[in-house]
Amino acid sequence: MRIDTQFSAFLVNRPGVLAQITRQLAKARLNIVAMTLVDSSEHGVLRFVCDNAEKARTVLGSSHDHW
Repeated sequence: MRIDTQFSAFLVNRPGVLAQITRQLAKARLNIVAMTLVDSSEHGVLRFVCDNAEKARTVLGSSHDHW
């Protein structure tokens, strides 16, 4: 059985926030293998798995203040 790292990000529910995260991952040439998003009127919770967890952790750590 394969076990992968899942990331969870709490997002403000406004236009463009999801695009900012996926743009950062794309710039780092990371592929999203699985993704789900649950939202309410105020915030959303994005959960996803990338093809390179260590690289994704670095990208998210350096860019999380931007979204």
